[in-house]
Amino acid sequence: MKYDRKRGCNNVPFGVNIFITEKCPLKCPMCFQPYSEKAELELNAVYAYLDELSSLGTKYVQFSGGEPLSYIQLPQVILYAKEKGLTTRISTSGVGLTNQMAEQLKKVGLDYCHLSLNGSKAHIHELVRSGFNETMRALDILSNTYIPVSINWVANHSNVLDLPNLISLAKSYNVKYINLLSNKKNNSGKMLFPLSCEDLYSLKQYWHEYADYLVIESCFYQLMNLIKGNKAKSIEQGCRAGRFYMAISARNEFSPCQHLSTSQKSVISIYEYWNNDAELISMRQMLKLNQQAGCQSSICKEYCTSCLNEMFDTNLESNAHNCL
Repeated sequence: MKYDRKRGCNNVPFGVNIFITEKCPLKCPMCFQPYSEKAELELNAVYAYLDELSSLGTKYVQFSGGEPLSYIQLPQVILYAKEKGLTTRISTSGVGLTNQMAEQLKKVGLDYCHLSLNGSKAHIHELVRSGFNETMRALDILSNTYIPVSINWVANHSNVLDLPNLISLAKSYNVKYINLLSNKKNNSGKMLFPLSCEDLYSLKQYWHEYADYLVIESCFYQLMNLIKGNKAKSIEQGCRAGRFYMAISARNEFSPCQHLSTSQKSVISIYEYWNNDAELISMRQMLKLNQQAGCQSSICKEYCTSCLNEMFDTNLESNAHNCL
């Protein structure tokens, strides 16, 4: 596996996010999935994707949803992926997790669990997500099964100042680290509690205080630019969707990322999509041009590659967007 600078992407996807189901018992206000969608991948289809990813040399696969814990065959697909040499992750709210299920996930070799938690207290978490008590119960269960856990935390105006409290909470449950994720639009096309400039600078300060415990999502370009500046390598700049990663929906459709408003594609194979999809190739060229031209804002114009959403007219509705 290597990065092809001429094409502006990895020669194969480094990681693939498979949305195995759209089913979920929750209705989180911030969710990008339509609540009415109930599609689910057939087991043999998942196996076929894992076969191809293994043959391509992809490093890891993440199972998402919807709620992946509601996919009855989840332990089976994790075991199959492990047998194919893939590193496995799930991204979950934790709702529905039982001690028995957690033990089964550990037994089949789940490598990592990314647990969605948006606040240290229910009243903060539930401004944008549902099921705080269930998520905390899952966190407690996972801490006793020794499956490595990280927390997916989406930054917004309502929870920024709570981040130190969440860090303390996470450490008490032996959480490995916290992923700082950028705020995105929900299924109604609205962004809840957009970040302000003050929020962004608060996050920068927290980063300096807790840098060994925080990981910044690659497409959280506002914070990444503010912290890394021109120290960032060119291939690290901006969103990595379509360059290092791709997504497969519960409807057998391919895209660079489920959050982008690019068209979903039903194609013959992952290889065919990654190498020959015209929209994906065009997107990579746009990124290369953007890197060469640079961002127009004052502090990062020589090295910024902004979020791909901007290229597809779904701009981040953040007050922090122009404060760089």
